[in-house]
Amino acid sequence: MNAEIIDGTAAAAELYEALAIGVKELASQDVSLGLATIVVGEDPRSLAYEARVRRLAASLDVHYVNERLDAGIDLAGVLTTVDRLMDEFPDFLFSQSQTTIYDTVRRFDPALFERIGRR
Repeated sequence: MNAEIIDGTAAAAELYEALAIGVKELASQDVSLGLATIVVGEDPRSLAYEARVRRLAASLDVHYVNERLDAGIDLAGVLTTVDRLMDEFPDFLFSQSQTTIYDTVRRFDPALFERIGRR
């Protein structure tokens, strides 16, 4: 299999355009969209990511929420913040790809695991 070099800038622009079209289509159907980030601590890479997401939300004209948490917070504290966001924004969809996170919460805070799992 040969590697193919792609133009990352062009691919990103194409993806952004498709996203913008999708956002406009949903807005025309009275679907309100938003983005949220939770930043734990002051890691410069995390802060740079948050800034990019904030700019993306602004450019797409979607609601944006950022929660900044102290670096010393534990996993339950982070997920309690997620739970609060889900209460504040009933259509909030939480995405976490690390299954060990869910397993840890299930073992140490079953009630929180159930609240997050219902959504």
